[in-house]
Amino acid sequence: MYLLGTNGEHNSFLNILNYSIENNIFRDILEGLVKTKCVTCKKIDATSLKSVDLEKRLVNMDTLFNDVMLIRSLIHLLKPKMNESEWREIIKIDNFLNQINKNKIELTDIISRRKEIDKVLFSRIFVGYGFFGLDILSGNSIMSFEARNKITLVPEFGIVTSAFNRKGKDLEYEIIPYIGFSINFMGINKDISFSSYTKDWKQRVSFGIGWSLVNLNKDAERASFFEKGSMLTGLGFRINNTIKATTGVQMYFDLSKDNLNNEIRKLAAVPYIGLSFDLSVKDFLGGFLDIIPGIGKSKNISSSNNNY
Repeated sequence: MYLLGTNGEHNSFLNILNYSIENNIFRDILEGLVKTKCVTCKKIDATSLKSVDLEKRLVNMDTLFNDVMLIRSLIHLLKPKMNESEWREIIKIDNFLNQINKNKIELTDIISRRKEIDKVLFSRIFVGYGFFGLDILSGNSIMSFEARNKITLVPEFGIVTSAFNRKGKDLEYEIIPYIGFSINFMGINKDISFSSYTKDWKQRVSFGIGWSLVNLNKDAERASFFEKGSMLTGLGFRINNTIKATTGVQMYFDLSKDNLNNEIRKLAAVPYIGLSFDLSVKDFLGGFLDIIPGIGKSKNISSSNNNY
């Protein structure tokens, strides 16, 4: 091959190619298993199907392809100074480029197939395929919804208390039942024993939102967030496949009067602790929502006769 440079010295990339050939790692470079500019760095496992390894190999191939294309362009510039036998060396470079490109196409296909597999696994195991899809509204919608989302979005019934708090002691009920949803930070399949999980914190912790099943209204002092119930938000800590310990705040409105005797509402919150129990989506959507008083009828923070 014609030596590049005004004095015929090798450039760094050609040095690397020579090193790789001499040390029998040329095929590793061609398959993207090592970086062209760091051939002594840790080699990627050729049998690995991890997305990160496949993508690193593709990046290495892209870099190699661009480097070889640069050499090819330089050789074209040097063509007037080359004899015919030297010029024919460019055919070897073209073959090299074709092989790199072939390897890139094959690896890209593997990455694409891997992503499709990941998508199916993620959809069916961790999220629920068609979670917000239109097919939820057709066919066995409730059963389909339950099967697909039992591990991510979980309806729940629970009991909480705020009696340990000064403001909570003023509430009429020491024990407050509620109903709502929790969102698992990581999928939990209840068909599998909870003891078999590795107990990653994301498998235990969830975010919950719900509404109380009792009225917190108190004339001239307090109004429920919804028409007949407070709103609860907080975190749950899973004890097993059904029960979670919960903590958070329940929200309502403190009432007062201004100088003109107009009602003023101020959003207030009181902490709670409690237990929640996972419910079946089928039962929940099949009629359990009917027991929720005032849901969807939240009052505005400012009443119509407020004067600010």
